[in-house]
Amino acid sequence: MASVYAVTLGFPVLVTILLACLPCFLSIASSSALTAPLHNTSDTDLQALLCLKLHLSNTTGAMASWRNDSAQYCSWPGVTCGKRHASRVVSLALDSASLQGQIPPCIGNLTFLRSIHLPNNKLIGQIPPEIEHLNHLTYLNLSYNGVTMIPNTVFLFSPSDY
Repeated sequence: MASVYAVTLGFPVLVTILLACLPCFLSIASSSALTAPLHNTSDTDLQALLCLKLHLSNTTGAMASWRNDSAQYCSWPGVTCGKRHASRVVSLALDSASLQGQIPPCIGNLTFLRSIHLPNNKLIGQIPPEIEHLNHLTYLNLSYNGVTMIPNTVFLFSPSDY
């Protein structure tokens, strides 16, 4: 017949064991917090701006300071952030900056964007349908570029908009 042993630990022994393991738990928790992906809104705007830089070449250096090691993207040339939502991009203005390429879909992640002012560049192709995600967009200037098509839903206004 097998015997069963029950061990009863007293409160002081249990506390001592927990305190001895506490540094291990804290170490594991802090290391996973450092490697966890960021999902806050300012990180979304930063990543969208870096995506724009990646997809648009530029010979004048207008986006040279747009680096992923810079958390101060609201002070980057051509970028304006909101007053009420200080970490949200509300305007892109890179007039005559020699931007070349096609506007990437990641522009749709700048969901607080109210103004896109990119005239006199060398942008080509279609405007991505993701621009429909920009519910606050009230100004779009892509004149003097090679952009060929604007999604139909971008310009669906209600009569109250006139």
